[in-house]
Amino acid sequence: MAKAIKRPHKEELRHDPIREAFVSLVNFFKKVSKTKYFWYGIYGLAGIIAVILAVVIYRNANKPRISSEADFALLQTIVSISQQDTAYTPQLLQELTTKYRSSSAGMKAFYYAGVYYQKTGDNAKALNYYRKFLNTPIKDALLRTFTYANLSDIYADMKKFDKALTCIRKAQKMAPNESLKAYYYYKNARIYYLKGDLKKARDMLAEYPKKFQKSSLSSIVNEELQFLKGMLGEVN
Repeated sequence: MAKAIKRPHKEELRHDPIREAFVSLVNFFKKVSKTKYFWYGIYGLAGIIAVILAVVIYRNANKPRISSEADFALLQTIVSISQQDTAYTPQLLQELTTKYRSSSAGMKAFYYAGVYYQKTGDNAKALNYYRKFLNTPIKDALLRTFTYANLSDIYADMKKFDKALTCIRKAQKMAPNESLKAYYYYKNARIYYLKGDLKKARDMLAEYPKKFQKSSLSSIVNEELQFLKGMLGEVN
């Protein structure tokens, strides 16, 4: 015959340690919930959670998406720009920057739109597209370097030399290799020359051989340095 299961008495239940701990926890929260600080804490925690969720959603929403169609369209656009096709290129750029703007290729298209309109002489549109590209989450260091360098050229053409200098310095700092850094340093000196600050341009060119000993621009830099010294009356 099966042994009867012993049922706990009420008195035993009252002294059950697990039950007592649970009851104590409930009573604690009942007591604390009556204070204003408890609700401040709840609201604060809810606010922190809301901010974290908003950041996660924003990052995922703005993360560049991969699209094979957009990648192919971007390739077509680059070829079209290289061929100076003014009939087909604007249509491709429009499609990339609208229909595929959330894709990686669509975001990169803002840079190529800047290149296209800079080549066609529409600096206003070029500036607009370059700025849009810089506001994307694309991490391509080379494209961002080229963007700042191109912005510098546009500002120099507009005789906004301070802006041109700011952009070329960013390009030099961001440049992924030494040859580009050397080239943008040289362009920095050139902007000072265009600005009319011949002494600053001379000083930068004089420092060039020390900073970039293996640069292929060394002979050009030396010629321009001698030219500047002549303008400043420093050549015997």
